Parts: sequence; structure tokens; C-alpha cells
Amino acid sequence: MTDTAPSPLPVEFQPILDTVIDAVIVLSSNGTVVAWNTVAETTFGWSADEAIGRPLGDLIIPEQHREAHRAGMARLDEGEAPRILNQRLELPALCKDGRVITVELSITTWKQTGREFFIGFLRDIEHRRRAEDVLRRQLRDNEVVLEISRMAADAQGFEDSLSRVLEAICELTGWQAGHAFLVDRSDADLLHASGVWYEREEGAAALMKEASEGLSFRRGQGLPGEVLERNAPVWLSDINLDGNFVRKHKNFRGAFGFPLRSEGRVIAVLEFFSAERSSPDDHILLLAQALGSQLGRVLERSQTYEQREVLVHELNHRNKNLLTVVQSIARMTFAGVEEAKGAVDTFMERLGAMARAQDLLVKRQWSDSTMRDVIETALSGFSAYRERISIEGPTYSVPASEIQTTVLTIHELCTNALKYGALASDDGRIAVRWGYEGTGEERAFFFEWNETGCKLDGDPQRRGFGTSLLQRGLGNGSGSEVTVDYPSDGVKYRMTVPAPVG
Repeated sequence: MTDTAPSPLPVEFQPILDTVIDAVIVLSSNGTVVAWNTVAETTFGWSADEAIGRPLGDLIIPEQHREAHRAGMARLDEGEAPRILNQRLELPALCKDGRVITVELSITTWKQTGREFFIGFLRDIEHRRRAEDVLRRQLRDNEVVLEISRMAADAQGFEDSLSRVLEAICELTGWQAGHAFLVDRSDADLLHASGVWYEREEGAAALMKEASEGLSFRRGQGLPGEVLERNAPVWLSDINLDGNFVRKHKNFRGAFGFPLRSEGRVIAVLEFFSAERSSPDDHILLLAQALGSQLGRVLERSQTYEQREVLVHELNHRNKNLLTVVQSIARMTFAGVEEAKGAVDTFMERLGAMARAQDLLVKRQWSDSTMRDVIETALSGFSAYRERISIEGPTYSVPASEIQTTVLTIHELCTNALKYGALASDDGRIAVRWGYEGTGEERAFFFEWNETGCKLDGDPQRRGFGTSLLQRGLGNGSGSEVTVDYPSDGVKYRMTVPAPVG
């Protein structure tokens, strides 16, 4: 049987409804409101007098969902089992003023005098949803900042870093083009247009590029200068109507810029352009603020690294030139002195070993290297014999300050092997080993050079620079113990040095 009018609830039921912290709506089986508590009044804007007696669908069901609601209520009125009882659902709900909010809904049934009613408990979760959205956005923003920072850090050089940042932000915002202005190194109030641009479509910024080429702004001038002046993001809804923007009518309307900061100072200003007018987007501006602080440090490190690379390579070039000059002086000094020819050749080879060590230092950015790399560097001057030399050992760090001396030491061992030892005979072999031995306070690092298949005529009698270098040990020789033995068919050089426990 279909209800034609709302059925009144027992008088004692109303106080219970008004003490519940959720909005409570009671419906008859055909969807007509029977009860409407004070929280429902506050949540949806309809008073109880306005709501009771009206179909729920006309009150809080959004227009696009009303037909489905009516069909569901019709099925209930025809005796079908309810499909959404005792569940928690999140649904849109319409308020009297037209706002649509998100509510959490649970429905149960109640029978009174043989009639069935549906009791809905509704909770406005719009604030919670907004808070969750804010948290998700903050998480996404943090991920974006980290990702863009990683891209900038992985880039090859300062300009490549800038280009990647511009691309990432254009893709994130959907804007058509991005460009970088750089702060003058000697004048913090002056900005210069860089040649670094990003266009989502090729040619989109052609006119703006042309207008920006060679352009400089003082603090406060133009969009870049205004960003520099404020030390904060700046948004221009329409650049063609802004009196301070000089590059008008270049196929763009909207623009925003933000500073890249490092250690409290602005190092660059990034500007972005849109073909459409655009109202300020607080989210983009907040993200730009976060990116400005993070990316400034990353990009400055990239720029500093690039400049250091140039300096290091220039220094390496000059050092090699110096070594070449020394070699030339030595050859000219001893030209025609037949008895000095061998000594000059040895001297030249040692200079060559120093040059190879220098290359390794440059490659490693003047930082420590591994023992394997140091040995390979020293052996590279004896490539014709490399297959006869085996190397084996764990990872061991050679301090940058000891790389040149270590390369020279191994060079001397190779030179001696070529003149008198294993490399002087066809059957000779060299085994190079290093590692750790002992425990606790007795723990030591060892380096062994074992030559076999030699044709030695007793111990070498001559003692010179090479012998002195070998006696010192690898590197600076601090605390090292060196032994050189000459068994019947070979040479054994061994060095040990105290090693830290661990």
C-alpha cells in the first residue's frame, strides 16, 4: 500500500533526533519526509516545516540524480528489498542555496504500527574532503618539487637544467612557453635574457623570443624586474594591458614569473606565457614559491659545477702544457749528450706517468679514486704488456693527495719489470694483489707485486730515484713497511700499512 501523507512519529522520538550529532531524515516508504532534525536544518538550509511532507528528491537530491532516486523509491514501494541499507556511502547532496556538498550516508529501517520507515543519517564531510584534497595536493606538490629538482640535478650543465625546469613547469601548468632571465653576476639589480626557452609547440614563442633577445631589465622593470623587486611570484592576467610589460602583442596574453633563490638571494627569474587571459591561480603561485627556493639551490650547484669543470679542464690543460715545456727543455738541454739519453728517456716516461695521474684526478673531480683505477692508469703506459699482468683486490680508496705518487710507484715497478724483470722475458708474468690482513689493532692493508719467469742476474746493485720511491711505499708511505725480495725466478714487492678497524 502506498503512503499518501506523512505519518507522524511518536512525540518522544523528536528529542532523540535533535540530540544526534548527524543530520537525521526519516522517510516513509514512498520517499516523503516524515522527520527532519535540527542538524538537517543547519546542514541543508531547509527548516523542518519546509521539509516535512515533501519528497526527499525535491530537497537534497541533485537534479542529475533525481530520476534514479525516484526509480529506487518506486522499487521499494513495490516491495523490493532495499539495496543500500546498513552501508556507508559518500554522495553529493544539494543545499537550499544551490550548493552541492559531499555527505556520508547510512540508512536503516524502523517499523512503527505496522508501517516501515527509512532513517537516514547524513554527515557533511565537505570540510574533511577539502582537507584531504589539500593534503593530496600538498603531497603532489612535494612530489613535483622533488621530481623537477631531480631532473635539474641530473641534467648536463646549467642551461640543460634550466631547460628541463621550464619544460616540467609548462607541462604541469599547461602554459605554452617558458623563459629564464639571469641575474647579473656583478650587479644584483640587473637581469639579462638568457637563450634558454621551452615551447610546448615549436614556434609558439617565436615573436616573444625575438622581442626578448638581448633584453635586460633593472629591478622593478618589466615582469622579470617586478619579480626581482618583490622577491615573490607575480601574475599578469593580460600582459597587453599592463603598463610595466614592454613586450606586448606577441601572441600571448597571460603571464606569470617567479624567482629562483639560493641562500636568500635571487639568481634567476623564470617567466611563463599563455595564449589566453588568465586569472591568478593560487595553487600555481604557491607551487612556484616552493619551487623557487628548492630549484635555485639545485641550479646554482649545477652552474657552479659547470664553471668548476671549465676551470679544472683549463688547469689540467695548463699543467700538461707545463709538462710538455719541461720535456722540451730536458731534450734540448741534453741534446747530443749520448750518455744522458737513457736518463732523459726515463725522465720523460715519468712525466708521462704524472700526466696520466693528472687525467685521473680531473676525471675524479680531484676526489679519491679506487686502487683498481689507479693501477689501470699506471698500466695504461704499458698497454703492449697488459695481458701479462693480472690485478686482484677489493675496493680500496686511494686519497686524491696520494694518487700521483701511487701511479709513479707502480710506473717504476713496470719500468723495472720491462728492463730487468718479468716483462723483459717472453714467459714473464706479473700478479698484482691488494687487500687486508689481520684483525683488531693488527689489521693492515697490503699491496703485493709478484713477478715470475724472470732472468735476473742477482739483486740489482744500482740505487736511484725509482728505488727510493719504491722504498717509501705507495702514496705518502705513512707508517708503511716495504720489503723487496728477489727469489730465483722473480721479484716480490710487498708493502703493508696500518688500516682502520672495520
